[in-house]
Amino acid sequence: MDNMVQTIHYGPYEPPHPWGDRPDDLPISAAAWDAAKPPQSASQTAVIKALFEAVKHLEEKVQTISDQAP
Repeated sequence: MDNMVQTIHYGPYEPPHPWGDRPDDLPISAAAWDAAKPPQSASQTAVIKALFEAVKHLEEKVQTISDQAP
């Protein structure tokens, strides 16, 4: 009887994104989310996060207004 070993190869490990799930329905915010993939310096990430939060809030408001338009 032969000994058989099953080997599973996984792709490179990617840590979870520090900001949670990607906002796919908000294209500009999604681009900022993509730009902030680790690893980056803390100062770069802080600036991108501030922009991300501001743009995400703005996009959500625009989307809400668009949805309410006749």
